[in-house]
Amino acid sequence: MEYFIIATASRTDAISLNYQLKAKGVRASVVSTPKEAKIGCGLSVKILSGDYFYALRLIKTAKVPSITGIFKVTETFEGKVVMRL
Repeated sequence: MEYFIIATASRTDAISLNYQLKAKGVRASVVSTPKEAKIGCGLSVKILSGDYFYALRLIKTAKVPSITGIFKVTETFEGKVVMRL
């Protein structure tokens, strides 16, 4: 399974970004930032691969100042592979 996460430094910003994306039709959810991202603990917004490019366009206009990174997550039987984009 492959998906993307948008990490934020603020829990409030993660919730706000999730709301903004969902309002525009993106399948998004708030998740804990995977430890494999190695950016500390916090919340991120998970988006499905099919919504990635549309979500990127929306993020540019979203009012979310604390985005700390975007990561591609691939889950396999051996664990998660997290790659910073």
